[in-house]
Amino acid sequence: MGQILFHLAFPVSDLEATKRFYVDGLGCALGRESPSAVTLELKGHQLVARLTKQALEPVSAQPVAHRAKSLRKRADE
Repeated sequence: MGQILFHLAFPVSDLEATKRFYVDGLGCALGRESPSAVTLELKGHQLVARLTKQALEPVSAQPVAHRAKSLRKRADE
């Protein structure tokens, strides 16, 4: 997968549907797979979809408190 600039792990309820969406729909490269997770690459970033048996709540339209950090390559790299 090359140099990873960003890593995000998130829960999913269906790994096959997740692969179809991210690989076929968004064009992610498929990395490692296991019965409980898939690793995806999206433009240098690593996404890990982890299977959960817990009920997933729909995402609210309301803003969610979060932290974000933008990473950029230095000019000398």
